[in-house]
Amino acid sequence: MKNYLITWFYSEQANDESFYPSVGGSSSSAEFQYVYWRCIYVFYRSAIVTNRDIISEYLFFTNVENLPTVDGVNFALFFRENHIKVINLELTRKTPKDWYGAWRNQFYLFDVIEYLKPMEGNFLILDSDCVVMKSLDGLYRDIEQYGILTLPIRYSENREINGCSISQMRELYHTYFKAEYPKKLGYMGGEFIAINSRYFVPLMETFEKIWKENFIRYERGEKKLNEEAHVLSLCYYYLNCQNELGSKYIRRIWTALNFDNVIETDWQLPILHLPAEKKYGFHELFDDLLYHDNIGQIQLLKLVNKRMWIRKCKFLRKINWYFRYAKQKLKVLHGAQKNG
Repeated sequence: MKNYLITWFYSEQANDESFYPSVGGSSSSAEFQYVYWRCIYVFYRSAIVTNRDIISEYLFFTNVENLPTVDGVNFALFFRENHIKVINLELTRKTPKDWYGAWRNQFYLFDVIEYLKPMEGNFLILDSDCVVMKSLDGLYRDIEQYGILTLPIRYSENREINGCSISQMRELYHTYFKAEYPKKLGYMGGEFIAINSRYFVPLMETFEKIWKENFIRYERGEKKLNEEAHVLSLCYYYLNCQNELGSKYIRRIWTALNFDNVIETDWQLPILHLPAEKKYGFHELFDDLLYHDNIGQIQLLKLVNKRMWIRKCKFLRKINWYFRYAKQKLKVLHGAQKNG
């Protein structure tokens, strides 16, 4: 059975934008979008280095028709040379501007899954701000065996998660499915979708029911599910597929000054999800990889370690962040002086 690795990028246009806290700025600007293109480059380069014999096909979904050249990387050529299939796909479930304050493109994931429905195999869909560090052979074998792997993000029941707490998610499940209150329903991260093709149809059928009920609540101005992870969490629970298997392979690792949850064992994970590194760490690793055409797995590990993402010493990481912040402020100041 084929093993697929997928990420995606949906480009927003001027006057139809939303907010992305880990990047900031205008989501339709080239500067904003280049942040994601650098992540995409690192994502595929790291996967190819570490899983050349494990992954059967690489797919990339986007609504961008004319692929850009970023810092000298021609992405059309990069995808072609590395046998990454580019699939142009529009977003059919874009939320209204007043839906929620951020991430209006997140339901693009369900367009991707809809496209994949006729295909067969084991599918791993990741956010592009992930680095693949080790073999994913065990992960794909687990997908084939269990059907769906999920990634629990452990928040307290009443903590608001993008406008909806776990206890509120449970109430909505009870309402949408006219079912017993789901005491064990948890919040499962949307950055990691690990699914065998036999679950595409039931997942999408469940999603469509939730989407319809959820949109009615939006129109009434009532509490609703705001983002893809909320919806996926209800889908997984309904399909009796909620589990902790994803935690063996990936963790949401924060390396920011105001929130640093790095632990020593992160270095043993096959996949590092590093949302706070979009603008800085991925840019640095992108630059590194440009000068290493034939990089191996050990060298990749050294490059990531060099960039202080998984240093044991948090003090060193904080120094690095202060340096990055100062450099960014100087760049902005220099631009303002130049324009003035």
